[in-house]
Amino acid sequence: MTTRAGRTVPAAPGTRTDWSVIAILVSAGLVVAFQVGKLAAALPTVAAELGMGAALSGAVLGSFNLVAALTGALVGVVTGRFGPERAVPAGLVVVALGSAAGAAATGPWMLLISTVVEGTGFVVVAVAAPSLVARAATERDSGVALGLWGTYMPGGQAAMILVAPFLVAAAGWRGLWLVNAVILVAVAALAVRMLGTGRSGASRTGTGRTSTGRPAGAAFRDIATAVRAPGPRLLALAFAGYSLQFVAVAGFLPTVYAEQGLTPATAGLLTAAVVLMNALGNLGAGILLRRGIPRWLLIAVAAAVMGVAAIGVYAPALSFAAGYACALVFSGVGGLLPAAVLAGVPVLAPHSGLVPVTNGLVVQGIGIGMVAGPVAVGALAQAVGGWHATPLVVTTTAALVVVVAFRLRRLEAAGAVRT
Repeated sequence: MTTRAGRTVPAAPGTRTDWSVIAILVSAGLVVAFQVGKLAAALPTVAAELGMGAALSGAVLGSFNLVAALTGALVGVVTGRFGPERAVPAGLVVVALGSAAGAAATGPWMLLISTVVEGTGFVVVAVAAPSLVARAATERDSGVALGLWGTYMPGGQAAMILVAPFLVAAAGWRGLWLVNAVILVAVAALAVRMLGTGRSGASRTGTGRTSTGRPAGAAFRDIATAVRAPGPRLLALAFAGYSLQFVAVAGFLPTVYAEQGLTPATAGLLTAAVVLMNALGNLGAGILLRRGIPRWLLIAVAAAVMGVAAIGVYAPALSFAAGYACALVFSGVGGLLPAAVLAGVPVLAPHSGLVPVTNGLVVQGIGIGMVAGPVAVGALAQAVGGWHATPLVVTTTAALVVVVAFRLRRLEAAGAVRT
């Protein structure tokens, strides 16, 4: 048992699930995901004020994930030594500082730098929180708890896309950034109170050893081992391709809809519904996996449908309603892929001790895709003078992910999995 903020809570699964701790962790995830939603929703207004073209707008949108793209696995090592109870509130504060700095941006490059700062805090929270969720839950409740955690990105992003137009109308986009900074600090304070500063399952010794007592150098050797193994690489590639496809479409929908004459509120509402469909897809994947549908098939189907649906989203010959239906299908069926990839982490990691590192590589794959997607689509749109070429990026990526899925099929058929 471990004392946190004056009360005794379970230190490990097996006693009772601490739903209050899980609630604050999910809240932390939601508020960092708000930052993805605010940027997507307010991008047209921000771009107009700061004089950003499509390419630079894409760079700003992608920069949020730059840290994850470069350092996902390494952040996992550092977070483990720092302590997840400390890392979550610290990450929230870093995101708040970035948001406050963004509110004072006088040009595109200052906004770009502030967004990278926000991304730094985001990846810390994204890496640290899942281990605390698992620790707070009993074995029986761990699936439900981690499922709740998994809703943070689509839930937080959709909520902010819905709310952002009204806040921008009332206080401007700079006011939106400041409101988010205040919310982040408030949740960080609650996290400090609920989580405390002590470590419940492992300690930071200050002796050059990780929280499990292994030399610090061993953690970096673990990263190298995971990178060399085919399973973690394929999972990271699949998630990189998925995130590139998703952000290439969903990330620019508010801008595309605004250019089609919709009000910011309407564009935000429509985009939020698209994002929420992705959460439903994640839940559906869990049901299908439980019924024995192989993960490689879910990955292949999701990627292929996303590639085809993206053509409909931007097809000028289709009506707006038909294009929007394609966006809903794109997001909903695409949601099958994340759950399928995450379910593969425990069985495709080289050994059980490398599951956290494999998760870090998957996070890094997400970041790479989310950085590359907006930059590629924004640059292409600026080059051709419109968004109609976007499906070229998405369908090409979809084909590559399908190839990865079939590689996973062969890998698992060869018995290169842990049971």
